[in-house]
Amino acid sequence: MSKNTNSRPVGRPVSVVKFPTGTFTVEALKIKNPDVCKLTLRKNVKSGLASGKLVKVAKTLATGKAGRPSYQFSLASTYNARLANLAKANVKNAAPAPVTPTESAPA
Repeated sequence: MSKNTNSRPVGRPVSVVKFPTGTFTVEALKIKNPDVCKLTLRKNVKSGLASGKLVKVAKTLATGKAGRPSYQFSLASTYNARLANLAKANVKNAAPAPVTPTESAPA
């Protein structure tokens, strides 16, 4: 048997899913991976969430139809880096603390 982890002795070959950078939905994932079934993409997203590779962003997109909401996902590394950059920007842009006058000691 081959040492390649993407090959199995029998059955369908493993589908390789390419995740986009930034936030994405399953529909955007389908556009980036047109040859992969939507159910396979959902399975990969679910396993990515369970393993910590993906993060579910708090926002959902309104689809205007009944059914599944369009959840947004992001790669955990990209999401954590974006949060760190936002925290740095907030610290730089924060107003300095007001200085309160103190009583001077008699000389």
